[in-house]
Amino acid sequence: MKRIFISYSHQDREWVENWLMPRLEDAGLEVCIDFRDFEVGIPSLVNMERAVDTCDKTLLVLTPKWLESQWTNFEALMIQTEDPAGLKGRILPLMLEKCEPPKRLAIFTHADFTDKSKWDTELARLLKHMGVTGPVRKTVKDSEKQKVSLSKLPTTGTDFFGRTKQLKELDQAWEDAHTHIVTLIAWGGVGKSALVNHWLNLMGRSNYCNARNVYGWSFYSQGAEEGKQASADEFMQEILKWFGDPEPGEGSAVEKGRRLANLVRQERTLLILDGLEPLQYPPGEVHGFDGRLKDQGLITFLKELAGGGEQAGLCVITSREPVTDLANKMGFTVKEMQLERLSMETGNQLLKKLGAYGAEKEINKAVEEYDGHALALTLLGQYIKKVYDGDIRKRDRIPRLTKERRQGRHARRVMEAYERWLGETPELNILRMMGLFDRPVKMGAINALKAEPAIPGVTDKLREIAEDDWQFAIDNLRAASLLAKKDPQKPEVLDCHPLIREHFGDKLRKKNPKGWKEAHKRLYHYYKDLPEKEYPDTLEEMEPLFAAVAHGCRAKLHQEALDDVYWK
Repeated sequence: MKRIFISYSHQDREWVENWLMPRLEDAGLEVCIDFRDFEVGIPSLVNMERAVDTCDKTLLVLTPKWLESQWTNFEALMIQTEDPAGLKGRILPLMLEKCEPPKRLAIFTHADFTDKSKWDTELARLLKHMGVTGPVRKTVKDSEKQKVSLSKLPTTGTDFFGRTKQLKELDQAWEDAHTHIVTLIAWGGVGKSALVNHWLNLMGRSNYCNARNVYGWSFYSQGAEEGKQASADEFMQEILKWFGDPEPGEGSAVEKGRRLANLVRQERTLLILDGLEPLQYPPGEVHGFDGRLKDQGLITFLKELAGGGEQAGLCVITSREPVTDLANKMGFTVKEMQLERLSMETGNQLLKKLGAYGAEKEINKAVEEYDGHALALTLLGQYIKKVYDGDIRKRDRIPRLTKERRQGRHARRVMEAYERWLGETPELNILRMMGLFDRPVKMGAINALKAEPAIPGVTDKLREIAEDDWQFAIDNLRAASLLAKKDPQKPEVLDCHPLIREHFGDKLRKKNPKGWKEAHKRLYHYYKDLPEKEYPDTLEEMEPLFAAVAHGCRAKLHQEALDDVYWK
């Protein structure tokens, strides 16, 4: 069976997913596509190279948006490097909209899909060119197609160590019809998201073990700060729409929760809810409410899902706090997995992989000193490699935080060391900017902060920075694991681990309150002016206004945020 990789602009995803892909698969071709087949957590360039190497041909869906994308051009260049004269026929440009493709593609055969009325005729010609002469298989009914949506999950590192027991337990939970929910509980930075991403990658190799629906959502996308006011409204609306609910915005939160539970139970579904803690009461905030959910719709949905009897699917939840709303089902339809520290052997392997070297007892001692904390060891290994050429003995030059008792204290130790080592550089400015947010950041907000005049101690090292120097600073931070790897689905978004965001945000607020206030003031005005409509129609359109209120309050503009945004 021939394997085809499709390179396209995400502006054209609907046509590719709903028209082109099904017809190629019906013709007996195996299709490789990013949103379904790229491994979660693996850098985009690695995924692209794998796709190009393992596929017989690559279809380039040419549109003006395709020409603007650095990613699609990179995919075309990779193959053309191997076949510069086009003799192997590995590239097949497909013109979906009129545009002027690069001259380097002129030697390759083009398929013309610019006339909608001739799509079927042109497809038949394209298939013949690819050597597909057998009968076209009968089209699979829409209800039988597998749906996969994992782009909302966070990107994690490519290296994964240990956790064999937990992976086996997740496999068992998926096969057990009486297990409806698994909660994966651990402190921040221990590796919950990395474990789930690795398990999904393994599941993906087996076509997700015949799951009809695979859906992932991270609540970090609306903020990772514990104790904040949060809701599951956006999640409910998006997932109801994805499952085909005709009126996803209608009904109370409780009604939406019941409808969603019914939809999820209808087919074999794998649902991942990552980073649930922003929607839970943290310890001590309200007496007797530790770990309880704040959103009634989500409470209803999970309680319905945890009902008795056999069920064709599984919901996996990650959080820092146990989900106490499900306590009465624990051990029956709900299973809780406590993710513990990395073992000595696994921590040792991780440090060595990151470039640390030294006597075995020294490396093991480092694992012990950092309590096997996955994020702390990752940052330590990167720091030791970068600053001390990998000599693990020199970790003693990283001062201890003797008064720090919170979760993630070891990770904070290394972040303090990074801050001193970086000095007043563009890299440190970028980390301070990340500390102003509680969620992934689009470049529009970053550019608003970088605008003149510079904010002392926040953006002053970014004044008139050249694009290549900016990218160099970003790459440095990603190499140190202080910024998340680029997400191919959202290349214009910057993100980092919540502990990193919290650390640099706390430092900026305490050490430079004036810069903290000015930065949030600038973000208040940016988000306030972002919506095109004065009174947006949808929750998604209103999101910038919610952000404006939050940043306005942090800038001490309470009255202005109330009068100009919140009250309206």
